[in-house]
Amino acid sequence: MAKRQAKSRIKFFVVILLVVLVGFGAGFGIPFGIKCAKKNELISLGYSQEVASYILKIDAFEQFTNIGHNETLNHILLKEEYEVSKLDSYIKINYVDIEDFLPITNQLLAKNYSPDDINFIFKRFSHDDITTLLQRDYLAELQEYFSIDYAKLRDLDRYLAYKESTNADYEQTVLNVALNLDLDEYESDYENTDFALDMLVNKNFSVSEDFEPKDLVEAGNGFYLNQEAYDAFLQMQEAARTDGLSIEINSAYRSVAEQKEIMNSQCRSYGESYCESHVAVPGFSEHHTGLALDIKSTNSAVFEYSKEFNWVIEHAADYGFILRYPEDKEDITRYSYEAWHFRYLGKDLAQKVKDSGLSYEEYYVKNIEK
Repeated sequence: MAKRQAKSRIKFFVVILLVVLVGFGAGFGIPFGIKCAKKNELISLGYSQEVASYILKIDAFEQFTNIGHNETLNHILLKEEYEVSKLDSYIKINYVDIEDFLPITNQLLAKNYSPDDINFIFKRFSHDDITTLLQRDYLAELQEYFSIDYAKLRDLDRYLAYKESTNADYEQTVLNVALNLDLDEYESDYENTDFALDMLVNKNFSVSEDFEPKDLVEAGNGFYLNQEAYDAFLQMQEAARTDGLSIEINSAYRSVAEQKEIMNSQCRSYGESYCESHVAVPGFSEHHTGLALDIKSTNSAVFEYSKEFNWVIEHAADYGFILRYPEDKEDITRYSYEAWHFRYLGKDLAQKVKDSGLSYEEYYVKNIEK
């Protein structure tokens, strides 16, 4: 009897122990299972295992599941520079894979740039430009200026000064500064040191003292021209002849010394005012490139009023030439209209410039120099 009672007590205690163990296991296992499920959900949203663990650690599961996947948060949440107070801004900023993304972002936010501004800045500027921008005060009009794709951060102070003095719109401001129209004639220190078929030379874009045009060849009557340009002119001359017209070169390459003589002669004959609008200062003449030429008609004393002029205007681009100083672009070229002055660019570029309706200055800063 005593043995039976002892066995009953043992069974009772075993049952109690089992109940306690099962209860304890359930109490431990259920929360663990829930935590694993939550972590897996965060990982399925695109967060790394480390970030998902951290989110659970700071008890922010619901907050981050409401946010959903965010590449920026996935990369910065574990960084030392992460600032909880900036979470709402971080969410709206697109991640950029650079080492100092978060420090730069924090600095831009501290300067009061919006997340939209910051996304624009990372997309628009180089790392060096962003570093420069961080040294400046907040610019509310940043996107207005730099949505213009040929705008340059180096010219920002000039944009601000020009806009303040003229009240021009943003696009006109950026264009005119790019053209150096905010400077006096010959004030720019920009120099072409190397020959290029698309080079720009005008009253604010000079050639260096040691500049040498490429492949100069004799073009008759003591004139010299770049070989490619001369070959193109001969083709154009022959096509005009086929149509019963006659054109010749009236001026071509000039050295800096020759330009000095021309300027002095023209000033003596026609006065300073004429020189300023028609004759380039030595070093600033497009004729130094070997790519510019003046054309004349052998049938008319005034080229502009000749049949040849109308033919050349229509066909010049077919042979790689453009009218360099159009009548309606004098405020941009800073030269009076010259019906006889043409510039060789090559067929493809000449046609693009013609089709654009822009002066070469405008086309250059918008499409080439940028």
